[in-house]
Amino acid sequence: MGRVHNALRRVPWKFVLPAVMLTATAAFLRLNTIWMGGAGYWDDMPVTSAWGLVALVNGPGFWLGQILRGPMGDYVGLALASVIFWTWSGYLVDRRLSGNRASMIRKTWIRVALYSLGLVTGCLATVGAIVSPHFVFALTHYHQYVGSLVNTFRTKSPWMTLLGRDILVIAWMLWGLGYAGYFGKKLLLLALGRTNISDAQKPPLHS
Repeated sequence: MGRVHNALRRVPWKFVLPAVMLTATAAFLRLNTIWMGGAGYWDDMPVTSAWGLVALVNGPGFWLGQILRGPMGDYVGLALASVIFWTWSGYLVDRRLSGNRASMIRKTWIRVALYSLGLVTGCLATVGAIVSPHFVFALTHYHQYVGSLVNTFRTKSPWMTLLGRDILVIAWMLWGLGYAGYFGKKLLLLALGRTNISDAQKPPLHS
């Protein structure tokens, strides 16, 4: 385990993660453009599988991209959002692997507010996925559903390339559960007084 940890520490995740995810995002956006050709014949409001995959690999970065794509366009907005999200995520990974577990925010009430916002957002995303009719279809026809997803890249059939809404539901479910669990744990540890604080934040010892 020590060798693995040391190997992971040598990787500059704040550069590697955004580079990899930006490449994946650009590839899916290009595929989205290709699959949108003639998609209107099969669906009045088509959402390609590639578009859903952009959401799946970027999570919150995809939500940020919905804001940025307005003034910047789909490609630039989503690409920039992907870079921002994964650069920040990579920075946090580098920080954790370096052994620095001190909180970056000293004010407890700010941390509670941010953790609560993350928990609520995760729960809303999860609930939104559960109440979606596409989620119900995935549960009741999972054999057909999984087969369609696996064959997405093997066929040009529009029924395989227009599964964007279904993949979006999967994205909201996975990221929602992940964020709800992560921030829920953060709030629990904060309530139990088991959070890590730096020496500068610790109260002085009285002799």
